[in-house]
Amino acid sequence: MYKVSDVIQQTFILYFRKIGPLALTALIVAVIEYIIIALLPRGDVYAEINITELIVTALCYPLLCAPALKILYNEKTGSRSTARELASFALQKWIPLLVAGIMAGFIVLLASLLIFPGIFFAVRYAFISCVVCFEDNLSTSARKRSYLITKEKFKTILFTMALFFPLSLALSLIFSMTGGFSADGAAAHLFGILPLALSNLAEILAECALLTLYLIHREQKD
Repeated sequence: MYKVSDVIQQTFILYFRKIGPLALTALIVAVIEYIIIALLPRGDVYAEINITELIVTALCYPLLCAPALKILYNEKTGSRSTARELASFALQKWIPLLVAGIMAGFIVLLASLLIFPGIFFAVRYAFISCVVCFEDNLSTSARKRSYLITKEKFKTILFTMALFFPLSLALSLIFSMTGGFSADGAAAHLFGILPLALSNLAEILAECALLTLYLIHREQKD
């Protein structure tokens, strides 16, 4: 039996223990996103730019999520990975994470039209990234696996997500609004990368909370 307070404590301890490697990962992915945005043609309408940024961010998110989860997982399990191994892991999990995320996100989005079903599916699919990364399950089986293993701890997962996801999102938005992409300076302002990197680092916090829950679940089942 684990409590939300235990999850909160373990999450912050794990996150700040590996803040250096996580920050470097967030920075590398921010540079990739920034370069892609700088090279893409720009529309005249600001909304078009926002859509372009959202698409690029979504496509690059697995490149942030996979190595970050691996770094945190290694810390919890006493394993080690070289930078080359982390890069290889990110590329290997990129498509599976992207497909699984799109499929689960689509289901959650449709269910969110009725509000409570959206919350239900968001919780039941909370472990998809962990399952894809550490159980070698692809999109469909990962959704089924996450749906199964979140059944017993629905309330704990819900409360944890209710805390960490708004916190992560708020920090991410604050950092992204202080810089990042702009219509006239995506290539010119080098320091625009830093807010984007901090935004990425904030997003990792929510993934760290879910990984903590996932590993506690595995420990109790072993």
